[in-house]
Amino acid sequence: MNLGLKNRVAMIAAASKGIGKACALALAAEGCKVSICARNLLELDIASDEIGMHGDVLVVPADVSNPADLAHWHIRTLERFGHVDIL
Repeated sequence: MNLGLKNRVAMIAAASKGIGKACALALAAEGCKVSICARNLLELDIASDEIGMHGDVLVVPADVSNPADLAHWHIRTLERFGHVDIL
């Protein structure tokens, strides 16, 4: 399916498993650059290997209930990709 998302930048939380990972995989398969976060770095790294097979992925360990972690994730995403299109 082509949703016209090629080269868009998406930030996906809780992307180490479940719905978050499925969203990241689907967006990467559509050509998005994805920035993913989750609390567990080991699980996040495992997920990033699979997601990265479809395109460019940035991994940032973060707890979305912590405002400082969210700010750090956003800054890292901007540094790498320059902007965010999808959150």
